[in-house]
Order: sequence, then C-alpha cells, then structure tokens
Amino acid sequence: MPLRKRFRVAPVALGFTLLCVLPSGALASSDDAWTAFRTSVATACTAAAKKDYANPLVVVDPFGSDSYGIALVYARTPAPKGAPPANSLTTAVCVYDKKTHKAELSGGFETAPSH
Repeated sequence: MPLRKRFRVAPVALGFTLLCVLPSGALASSDDAWTAFRTSVATACTAAAKKDYANPLVVVDPFGSDSYGIALVYARTPAPKGAPPANSLTTAVCVYDKKTHKAELSGGFETAPSH
C-alpha cells in the first residue's frame, strides 16, 4: 500500500475506534444529565403548580425543546371559598427556561372527568 494511502486510512480507523469506545462513557453522563434535567423541571413545575392547585401531578417531556423544558400539570380545579370541592379536572402547561431555571404555568384547560 503506498505511503499516502496508509495515512488517509489511519485517521478513518482512529475515528471509527473512538466512535466505538466513547459512546458508552458519553451516554452514561448524558443519561445522568437528562435525569437531572427532568428532576429540575419536575421540581420547578410542581412548585409553580402548588401556587394554584393542592395536589398537582406533573408529567415531564423527557427532553423538552432546545430552550425550554416542558411539562403537563394535571390537577383538580380549586373550588371557590365556601363551596363544596370541585370535581372538574384541569390540565396546564408548564414551561421551564433552561437558562434561568424558572418555571411558568399556563392557565388551565378544562378536562372532562374520567368515567
């Protein structure tokens, strides 16, 4: 094999070797980072939701968008003071800013109760 061809093959072989070896370590830290991200979104969105709802259920989109974490918040609609407990369900969207780590909650979308 001419010397020139050998030097072209060497970087390709090195790159292939690195691709085979690196992902296992890279994926582990990436999994840890995504788990930490989801925990941060859940914590921030739960805190935001508890301002309006007693027992919110927060379901986090595993990856969000490029700039935001996103979660759905399910809860019972609060009853007016002095009224019997409300039986209607609501769904709100929680948006978590990845840079500032602050969460904001949308207004609720009325959800029909399950039968």
